[in-house]
Amino acid sequence: MTRSDIFRDISLERANQDEIHPDTEKLPYGTGFDGFKLLLQERRESVAMAKASGHDSWALHFREECYEVLAEADPAKLRAELIQVAALCVRWVEHIDSQGA
Repeated sequence: MTRSDIFRDISLERANQDEIHPDTEKLPYGTGFDGFKLLLQERRESVAMAKASGHDSWALHFREECYEVLAEADPAKLRAELIQVAALCVRWVEHIDSQGA
């Protein structure tokens, strides 16, 4: 599969999400809480320990990126963090596809 195939699949899923949850315009972001910032700190320490012990994984990178999203309150920075999550997801799907899955 190519990256354009992945983006097609993402686009189809977005259309599906719009059908299932059409009224999301007024939802709050729900990010930036101190508790999320603490979880991010703990997650970064956990990721560093896992990498140091040779247990790096796609899941670790994904969780770290997601906690960065949860910890961010500033809309511009939140957008940048979400783009990083989306890019990591595409990269992970590319990896899965390259393995013949």
